Amino acid sequence: MAARTKNPTEMPIKCRVLQLLDEKGAMWDYELWETISKEYGISGDYWKSQVKLLLIELASGGLTSSVEQKVDDGTYFGEGAVLYKYQIEDFGRERAQQVCML
Repeated sequence: MAARTKNPTEMPIKCRVLQLLDEKGAMWDYELWETISKEYGISGDYWKSQVKLLLIELASGGLTSSVEQKVDDGTYFGEGAVLYKYQIEDFGRERAQQVCML
């Protein structure tokens, strides 16, 4: 079980994503990537892919859901990539409280 912390970078990235969605409401994947990359000091295609995969995992597990999609014009993840706007679900809040101690 994760320890309660006020420092976002001391928690797993998945927990931080759930916390951000709970605090700020629905966010685009590129907004989440921008915040996570700055806070955790990560960059590059590898980490970008890992964060996008993490977002897919959270959605497939029912912790989050996609509420809007649009095609990237090349600004964020590459021209033609599908961008997703995610929101946290009640199940995600419940699991975040249990596992991430949010």
